[in-house]
Amino acid sequence: MSHRYVFSKEAETDLIEIYRYGFINYGENKADHYIETLKEKCQFLADMPNLNPCRDEFNPPVKMHHHRKHLIIYVVEDDDILIVRILHDRMDIQQHMEK
Repeated sequence: MSHRYVFSKEAETDLIEIYRYGFINYGENKADHYIETLKEKCQFLADMPNLNPCRDEFNPPVKMHHHRKHLIIYVVEDDDILIVRILHDRMDIQQHMEK
């Protein structure tokens, strides 16, 4: 049974910015491919939501999974997951999670 993932408004904005950066710096094909691989990873996480440990230092607690240069930050909601943010691994995660 396939589970679902849903993006928060902030995560949707993150995706747009990731695509924009990739498009400007690497071209349309690579930007499209990277976004597609991010979405595939989100589906993988939806199918295996408890793969990553809970990070209690954040409020509310979240789970995080690396995908290339980005962290997919999510919470488990019943059998589905909410993608809270998708942040570059060089970003100050704590600062962006407080917004």
